[in-house]
Amino acid sequence: MSTLYDQIKLLYEQSLYSNVISLANLILSLSEHNSDLLPIYGKFHIYVYYADAHFYLGKYKKAEALYKKALQFRKCLLKSKGATKPLEGQKDLPTDVDIKFQIHLCLIKLKNSQEALQVLQSIPGKQRTPKVNMALAKMFQEQGMERSAITTYKEVLRECPLALEAAEGLLSLGVKGIEVNSLIVGCASNLSNLDWLNTWIKAHAHIHNREYTHAVSTLRSLDNVNLLRDNFNLLTIMGECYYYAGDDKNALLCLRRARIIEPDVMKGVDVYAAVLYKTHSIKELERLIPIITASNECTGEIYVAMAYSLYASRKLGRANTLTAQALNLNPNDIEATILRGNILIEQKKYQGALFFFRHAVQLKPYRYEPHKGLVDCLVGMHRLREALNIASGSCKQLGHTARVLTLYASVLMKDPVSVGKAKNTFGKSIASR
Repeated sequence: MSTLYDQIKLLYEQSLYSNVISLANLILSLSEHNSDLLPIYGKFHIYVYYADAHFYLGKYKKAEALYKKALQFRKCLLKSKGATKPLEGQKDLPTDVDIKFQIHLCLIKLKNSQEALQVLQSIPGKQRTPKVNMALAKMFQEQGMERSAITTYKEVLRECPLALEAAEGLLSLGVKGIEVNSLIVGCASNLSNLDWLNTWIKAHAHIHNREYTHAVSTLRSLDNVNLLRDNFNLLTIMGECYYYAGDDKNALLCLRRARIIEPDVMKGVDVYAAVLYKTHSIKELERLIPIITASNECTGEIYVAMAYSLYASRKLGRANTLTAQALNLNPNDIEATILRGNILIEQKKYQGALFFFRHAVQLKPYRYEPHKGLVDCLVGMHRLREALNIASGSCKQLGHTARVLTLYASVLMKDPVSVGKAKNTFGKSIASR
């Protein structure tokens, strides 16, 4: 015989979330005045369905409140006499861990990451599932809590040895590739044909050590018919490595191949747009925009790609607005920060540009573009001594590559006293190509 609880469950399973909200609201009110209307575990589960329905409809504040109410109701169930048995008898009932994880998701959506972190930390260590540890590790890393992040990423790999994002997280935090590889192999010793994975980890270790030439060589060994030929992620990562190394021509070749294979995937489209702009492939950049906007997605990558198209056509005000939208989604979006700074330079708003490039240097101190942006700002403001110090510091921090030496020489050229040194530096730049 069907019950009211069964009807709500049916609506939920059919993804009729607005109907779940309408019915659950009435039934929970009725149950307040008639305790026999619902079994006690059923009432608890309806609270969770009610919260989930709000979450899936994007009503995160209300969902958070309902999840907290469900959590409180569950505690009361466990404390009340005779209620423990029926609760334990329902194997599909959400646990405290499940509910707290959903509360954390609501808080992330509401941009309250500090409280989201506290909610996950309130889950006892032994009860933390891989998805809880993965979320915790990412937040620890974002907050600069590196030791906690490393420990938690390792917990993920112990249970899920092929969680590649956790492996890449460890590499980005300075854990050696050999150690990460041993963690994976040790937990996945019963799996065969993992040679490609060793190469993948080796490549990412090079990436996080900023050894982009070595990373590309390693990744290219996977780009063959027996392994990962024409794999979108592989090509995107190779393209980004070329881009970070200043090789825009090869970056374009890889990213263009990736777009042909997966035109509807938005990952890396911001870097692709940046490369198209830098290589003066403006027609291709213009053709890209209708494709990426057709999905009606609102991601930082899409906003940045659209901003590059407007930047190329000198519609600076509109381009600036789109970078602001990207930064609203993620204040630490490096591509949006760099482009915002360059737009402000074009508008001769050097003080504003200086703010964004300083932020970019803090985010990614080993990227060339933020250093160049700082130099361009200071030159524009006629603060040549400071520009020279930044350019000189870039040589030490980024290495004596052709483009860094060219940047340094271009500043030296502006001072008649140091023209001779500038010519010598230009010579070194040409020799290092």
